Amino acid sequence: MKLGTLCRVVALALMFAPLVAEAADVNVQYLVDFKDLRKSAPAGTPLTFQLYTDSACTVAAGSSVNVNVENIDLLEKVITRKVKGGPKPPNVARLSETLTGMPTAPLLKVTGTGITPFGAACQRQADGAGLSCWDLNGNGVCDTEEDRDGDG
Repeated sequence: MKLGTLCRVVALALMFAPLVAEAADVNVQYLVDFKDLRKSAPAGTPLTFQLYTDSACTVAAGSSVNVNVENIDLLEKVITRKVKGGPKPPNVARLSETLTGMPTAPLLKVTGTGITPFGAACQRQADGAGLSCWDLNGNGVCDTEEDRDGDG
């Protein structure tokens, strides 16, 4: 290979290197309807976790991970309180899982029997500052800084 060609190949590789996500252990959380999960997902029910790079959840980041519901790292019922005169709060469960050897990606979709997403099906994951983009009004993603700080 000629020196000029080698330089071009190396330059292209260095240019595209930042676009390749490094594999790591990624902690994810996903909100679902608690009643549907409890009623329809007994032990042995496989759930599929898939990370995405776009808000429509069409561009997958890495391969999907299957985990049986009884093996989820943490499955918790979110306790919500009714405000006097307000609507009945939703019954929400949070699935927390560590996906091993996955590229970091901003969005997650979980599918399987008993999974009814609370809010958007494509849910934004916590950002680098540890701020999550979930709220209990059914908004699964936040798109602006105002949404993240709770003012908008």
